[in-house]
Amino acid sequence: MWHMGGGWGSYDKIHFTDKFQTARQVAASPNVPFHRLRHYFVSLLPTLDLPVSYAQNLASHPSCKTTLDIYTRVSDVHLRQAVA
Repeated sequence: MWHMGGGWGSYDKIHFTDKFQTARQVAASPNVPFHRLRHYFVSLLPTLDLPVSYAQNLASHPSCKTTLDIYTRVSDVHLRQAVA
């Protein structure tokens, strides 16, 4: 799912990737695969104390297990914060 023009809907992966790469080139940004940015975004959500179900929904995963198994891990910073 992707937010488009005021509503949620499907997106054309090839069209989106082409637009992303064009914008990246115009901005002279390093060549980072879009999926890596997706992984970063979904991995960041739990650090913002958002429920895992939000990350699951935004990533369009069929279950929270997928999100938890692939996209979340405990960082050293969060471990130190939890113990402090």
